[in-house]
This record gives sequence, C-alpha cells and structure tokens, in this order.
Amino acid sequence: MQAADYAFRPTPRVRTFAQLVGHLANNNYFFCAQAKGEKAPVTQDYEKLTDKAALVKALNESLACCDGAYGATVDGADPTEVGPRPVPSRVGFMADDEITAELERLRAENERLKAQQTRGISLKVSDKGGVSLYGLGRFPVTLYKEQWAKVLDMADDIRRFIRENDSKLKTKGE
Repeated sequence: MQAADYAFRPTPRVRTFAQLVGHLANNNYFFCAQAKGEKAPVTQDYEKLTDKAALVKALNESLACCDGAYGATVDGADPTEVGPRPVPSRVGFMADDEITAELERLRAENERLKAQQTRGISLKVSDKGGVSLYGLGRFPVTLYKEQWAKVLDMADDIRRFIRENDSKLKTKGE
C-alpha cells in the first residue's frame, strides 16, 4: 500500500489503515509477551503513528518478538488443557485471589466514579480542532468555531422559533 493510503478510513467510525497496522503491532507485543511470560517490551502506542516506514518497522519488530513465543510452543500440547494459571498484570503475575480482590476494587471504584458523575454540560477541543459540547445526549455536538459563532448569533431566532413551535416540540423523555 502506498504511504499516502495509510490515512485511508472507510468510514468516520473506523480506524485508518495506519491505526490498524499500529493496533496489530501493539497486540503482537502484548499477547506474545504474555505467552512468553514477560512484560511487553514497548512503551509506545503504535496506533498513534502515521508514517508508513515507522509502522512497517514496528510491525516487523513485533512479529520478531512473536517468533520467540511461537518457537517455544510444543507440538502435540493439548490446546484444550485449561487450569489455574497466573495471569499477567501490570505488577507481574497475580494469583486468583489477588485478581478477584483487584476486580472488586475496580468495580467499587467504578461505582464511586459513576455516583460522582454530574450531568453538567462541558466543552472540549476535539481531535480535529472543533468545539465539542458534552452533556446534552449520548454523543457530543461538535462544530468548528465559525459554525458555533453562527449558531450563537442565531440564539434569539432559535428561542423565538422554540416559543412559536412549542406545541409541536417534544422534550427529552416524552
């Protein structure tokens, strides 16, 4: 694929080709390091790279990392054999009771954060430089600054329109 095509994205909700290649490199390192019982040897998120040469290099190096994992496999091993095994974590290997305790801690933290969450409205700068308005619904409303300026200039017109059409308009939850 040509370097220029690495920015190809079939739809806005799908990763670019470059992000897919970076995703493969990230996951090769992650899963092959786990298979070897090691910590992933990278600290970079390859999904953020856009340069073809850097992505091809990262993918090749991640595949080389996997060579050791594949080479350590044993022909004839029972792939259905399942049993208690230590699970890699950010602090090494954890026993089942440690995993259960960590899971419960994370669930409690999640509930605490959900309880603190306010339904206020907030603004952020989007990845593409637009202004995103959060808190009105499931998804943010994102417009560029000149678009927001046009909408804000129409504030009185919008209020008047709402008043004039009040009987036809619904409120959320109706």
